Amino acid sequence: MCEPAARRPRARRRVALLAAGLAWAAAPPPSGGEADPLAGWRLEERVLRFPGLELYGHINGGAERFHELGFEELTVRRAVREDGAALTLESYRMASAESALGIYLLQSGRGEPVPGVAARSSGGPYQISAAKGSLFIQVSGVKGDESLVPAMAAWANLLLSEAGGEGEPRDLFAILPEEGRLAGSERLFRGAFTLQPIYTFGPGDILSLEGRIFGAAADYRSSPESDPFTRIGVVYPDSAAAAAAFRQLVERLDPVLELLESEERRLVFRDFRERFGQARLDGARLDIWIHLADRPDRP
Repeated sequence: MCEPAARRPRARRRVALLAAGLAWAAAPPPSGGEADPLAGWRLEERVLRFPGLELYGHINGGAERFHELGFEELTVRRAVREDGAALTLESYRMASAESALGIYLLQSGRGEPVPGVAARSSGGPYQISAAKGSLFIQVSGVKGDESLVPAMAAWANLLLSEAGGEGEPRDLFAILPEEGRLAGSERLFRGAFTLQPIYTFGPGDILSLEGRIFGAAADYRSSPESDPFTRIGVVYPDSAAAAAAFRQLVERLDPVLELLESEERRLVFRDFRERFGQARLDGARLDIWIHLADRPDRP
């Protein structure tokens, strides 16, 4: 039976990525004399690959978040130095640049950038995480040796070079205001597993994202002295889809959340910490505020 035409480009891409990965694994690191942070390092021949659902064989808990955001394949390599130091190199191929950014922000987004890594990065001597194009990578040490950070950054750049000429992710945070936003607090989600670390509104995929629609979240302050709160935004394909998602949120709202107001396009609730939340439907868009210190006024 012939393979459907729609699947051939993805299949060709997988073959090309596999060939490129094997070539990279076989190549020695670049040499640059005493200043080269990779001098004395080499890659072990063994390359582990975990495509699709096989990711569960490598991650003990949390693989659902990768799959929900759009996971394709994980490649694991090991780099060793002549004195016995070792690093684990993990390269997660995601379905899109937005998927890679989403898992990076969820896993590592609040850390400080790592000097020398040529992409969005965070971490330190125990682990460096970074995202570029559709790649999310992690370089991990065992002992947290600060002296290994330059080599870890260099290995991270080699992993990131596999992204090639892939472009930047779409600005999914454009649906949220910039004023008052706390840098480093941004998060992306695409279903129940990736929304859960942000807030629990109720069971299952309560915002009807179905692993296809990205939502964005970030923390805010209205003034330097005020308590932080969180804003969440989702844009649906059309107003009917947004209205259905809003109805489901109202109908399945977690009973732990005290429902205070429920209107056709507005919902107000209070959580167990005596903080308030609000959801508003606006055409194809759903706007949500949580962790509010005061009960929101009517718009």
